[in-house]
Amino acid sequence: MGQLMPGDTSAELLSLSPALVYLQELGSDLSRQKMISYLNVIARLLNLDHYRQIDWAVIGKPQVLYLLDQLRRGALMRRPSDQGRSPNTVNLYLALIKGVARRAYEMGLYEHRHYSQIQSIRRLRGSRVSKGREVSKAEIQSLLTQCRQDSGPKGCRDFALLSLLFGTGVRRAELVGIDLAHLDRDQATVRVIGKGNKERLLYLNPSTLTALIEYIDTLRGDADGPLFQPITKLGDLISRRMTPQAVKVIIDARNRQARVASFSPHDGRRTFATQLLGKGVDLHTVQRLMGHASIDTTRQYDMRGEEVMRQAVSLLE
Repeated sequence: MGQLMPGDTSAELLSLSPALVYLQELGSDLSRQKMISYLNVIARLLNLDHYRQIDWAVIGKPQVLYLLDQLRRGALMRRPSDQGRSPNTVNLYLALIKGVARRAYEMGLYEHRHYSQIQSIRRLRGSRVSKGREVSKAEIQSLLTQCRQDSGPKGCRDFALLSLLFGTGVRRAELVGIDLAHLDRDQATVRVIGKGNKERLLYLNPSTLTALIEYIDTLRGDADGPLFQPITKLGDLISRRMTPQAVKVIIDARNRQARVASFSPHDGRRTFATQLLGKGVDLHTVQRLMGHASIDTTRQYDMRGEEVMRQAVSLLE
């Protein structure tokens, strides 16, 4: 389970560490890894080396407020910013602390008053302009053209992978978790397990479905297992699951070849949402397609920019 050591999940250790109990209850290894990184930032702010050294019994409201203030100011950021961390990021830390505090209360480490004081801390208000971007149709076409011009097996696989990324807005962690059995050719859908261990369907447009079928029929084959697999330098498929980081490596490589401005795998999701909204699809439908629990999250993926607002106002003339 992520970076937890086998001994970390013993009944004795879990009974002493509310943080480990919290991590144990998360739905996926990726979620655990992310929360472990957040917990280690908290530990460093407390002048500790590792989150397992945190004594949660002495963490009260004053300590939490101190931590949130340091986080807001940008302490320990990899890339320091004058604006510090965004309110959304600070609120993720707060939700994590409250989650661990609840486990501490359930384990008898907190009295009710102590626990209630932490739970009473309000979320930080405000927002930041998204750092992501929409990848233009011309850029997507350039990327796909580069894959087509690559006559090797990686070209075929990457064409299908990028088609699925931009055609469905799938998260890269979801993408690498797809098995061949999750694809329904007749219904043109792919079943994925998203955040919170929630299952949803990806609906494939004709070009994306064609790209997947071509990849399967000409290269991958119909053996059970992961849909997308690593390929050796000699062009042989390795029958194991790719990592989320491998998806980023593929995107970066195709970026350089196509001379497209840099973008992240998550920008595929932003592009998918933005293009749907630009076609007039309602926000609630986009939310469901994206697998977002909150429609407010979906709003943050709208990259249409200032020109769309200018055009909207011009309709009043």
